[in-house]
Formats: sequence, structure tokens, C-alpha cells
Amino acid sequence: MSELPEGWAVAPLNELAAVSGGIQKQPSRAPRSNTAPFLRVANVGSGRFDLADVHDIEISTDELERYRLLPGDLLVVEGNGSASQIGRAARWTGAIDPCVHQNHLIRVRPGPAIDSRLLELAWMGPVVRNSLRSMASSTSGLLVLTTKKVGAVELPLPPIA
Repeated sequence: MSELPEGWAVAPLNELAAVSGGIQKQPSRAPRSNTAPFLRVANVGSGRFDLADVHDIEISTDELERYRLLPGDLLVVEGNGSASQIGRAARWTGAIDPCVHQNHLIRVRPGPAIDSRLLELAWMGPVVRNSLRSMASSTSGLLVLTTKKVGAVELPLPPIA
């Protein structure tokens, strides 16, 4: 990481937030009786959500609690064919509740040491964007991030003051 302004620090994301995957969509998850709205990669833009076409998914009560999105969660796109789009993300505001997310989105839930707005701003900044591009692996043209790689991203942090 390049030199930071005086008083700034660097910390890996997994020390500041819980990083986890989502639910895999498969035929057995077709909506039947116990459903929840389900965000897909198509719903996540850079700093925004498109909620015009949100699908439903079959989910158990236990899974709903495990995968439920909370306001302040950052949803990160884990795969893309374009280096400029890898890791694009948006901060969830709770527009739909309950709501869960697919396995191609990585949920970053900030802990008490970082405000979700700061996390989103740092994530969109050039230091993190460049880091994501360099750590994404490629198979047949698709760049991919893992929860482990996302957790290892180093965030620049300003002084608390």
C-alpha cells in the first residue's frame, strides 16, 4: 500500500468485519412456502442497488437468520469478466426486509471498529479497487474473488478524531 497520510493506519478487513458468502440458487430452492427476497449480482451496482427485479428463494428459518441482510452490510460482487467491475459493491440500507443474497455476492458486515459508511467509501477508493484487481484470480476470462481474499483486503483508516 502506498504511503498514508500522518496518523492513518491499515487493517485487514477481516479484523474489522465479518466476511461471508451467500446462498446457492438451485432447483430445490424454487419458491414454494417459506420464501425470502433474494439479491443477485444483477441487483448490485457500484454504490447502488437495482431492486426493480428481485427474485424469491425457498429458505428455512435457520438459513434466513444466517443469511439475512442488515442495514450497513456491504455486498461485494465476487466475479466479473471486467477488471474494472470486480469487487463492485453497495451498502445495504434495509430497503427490503427480510432479504438474503446469493453465493456470488460476498457479505461484509462491519464490526464496531468501523462505520459502514466509511467502509463503503474506502471500498470504492483507488487503494482498495487496485488491491482487488491485483488479488482476483482468473479462469477462462472470469475474474473471481473469494471470501478469504476479500477478508485480506487492507483498508486505509483515518485517525479516529
